[in-house]
Amino acid sequence: MKAIITEKNINLISPGITPQIFDKYFFIKNKILQEEQILPHSTFGELSNTVFSENYRILIGIGKLIIVAAHSDSLEDKINNVVEMIIMSANLTNVSLGFNFDWKFFLEEGQTSEKISKALFYNDRNPIHSKYFNVDNAAFGFYASKNFKNSRLRLDVKPISLLPLGSGASIEDKKQVLQFQVSFQENISTTNNVPESIQALTNFDEYFKESQNIISVYE
Repeated sequence: MKAIITEKNINLISPGITPQIFDKYFFIKNKILQEEQILPHSTFGELSNTVFSENYRILIGIGKLIIVAAHSDSLEDKINNVVEMIIMSANLTNVSLGFNFDWKFFLEEGQTSEKISKALFYNDRNPIHSKYFNVDNAAFGFYASKNFKNSRLRLDVKPISLLPLGSGASIEDKKQVLQFQVSFQENISTTNNVPESIQALTNFDEYFKESQNIISVYE
């Protein structure tokens, strides 16, 4: 099987984030984006803003900001640099940062998520598996976590079905997929934590590479 990364994002949590502060003019004034780089379908409202550009989109709510890379398979977008500019421009403190990488294995013709997931993850020594789920139509996943560098690394694996994009897609067109969600959570504990937050963002490339290392076990 071959893995494809389908989403790469950074989740920024801070009480200083509000849609009113992070409006269109915040990004222009602080030279994060030029006005012409903010695409027309961007939306700005009382409870949430969504900023679209060619390289990423930014979702802003109350206390939370998510930046999603438009080109998940590349490190060239440098979304961590954009988050750094946001934190410094707004002087955000009491920050929590989540670095998230969504990988998918698209199954080949004739493969099923039940057979593949059972071959990979079924454990006969687990009484729940052996007593209640040792049947042909059972599907399996798993969750694991540990400390990694300054973060808590979490891996969540599950089989899912995806409907292809497009108005003509039907239920028969669903693709069976094994989804691997790899996340790294850093909580910055100091009160005046802008420097610590900026330092945490330098780990982005290493976290991405560690997610690649995990995925490579199944390729």
